[in-house]
Amino acid sequence: MSDVIYQNGDVFVDGTRFNVQGKTYPINSIASVQAVRLNDDVISKKEEREKVENRVFLSSAGAFIAFLVAGSSLPNGIRLFGVLLFIGALYWLIVSLKTSKPQDEYIERYAVEIETSAGATRTYTSNSKDEIIQIVEAINTAIINRG
Repeated sequence: MSDVIYQNGDVFVDGTRFNVQGKTYPINSIASVQAVRLNDDVISKKEEREKVENRVFLSSAGAFIAFLVAGSSLPNGIRLFGVLLFIGALYWLIVSLKTSKPQDEYIERYAVEIETSAGATRTYTSNSKDEIIQIVEAINTAIINRG
């Protein structure tokens, strides 16, 4: 039996195998390993903040234009349009601010992805980037040491 390179909870790596959550992967069948960020499909905090800022700007601009049109000496139909535009802008602003997700809801997720002759497999996921990097480094060490 080889020396243990990494062990924490359900994850075990030694010179001959990578065992995670009851499944064993022989080190000699692993061609490569990498850490993968899983949140690429989630809107980032910065993008969400920019969307809200754009909504606030557009709503404010629409409200300002509507206020100018409603207070002018234009025909009643155009002033009514200005009032409706103003109401629509305020509604959009309120809905935008209520439906925007708080920034603390975004939790980064990472995975260990191994490449074998059967293809790529995400074997273990975690919120801890450091934990995933330690596992990847342990598997890389085992791959290098196998010779």
